[in-house]
Amino acid sequence: RTRRAALLCASVFMAAPYGYYYEFVILVLPVAVLVKRGMEKGWLRYEQWILPAIFALPLFLPGEAKQSGLPYWFFLMLTVWGSVLRRIAHDAPGVFALRPLAKAA
Repeated sequence: RTRRAALLCASVFMAAPYGYYYEFVILVLPVAVLVKRGMEKGWLRYEQWILPAIFALPLFLPGEAKQSGLPYWFFLMLTVWGSVLRRIAHDAPGVFALRPLAKAA
């Protein structure tokens, strides 16, 4: 259940066309789940580097007025979202496997 909640929180920003600094607080849940799973079951490759970067990157992102093109926060959200998906795929292999809808007669 915690992995599903973490994925939901990480996916919230995928639906909205914008993101502001005060909205990054919602990333605490996915990152906390990743830290908990890493401490319990072992860290995945580069996970110990990605998680501190997720917290540090918002400090260095420019304001919305100084930016043009694709927003920088989008890459931060993709990083969190990808990390959660990667952890889910590692902890529960076969979750993302495609299953046939109906059996052949």
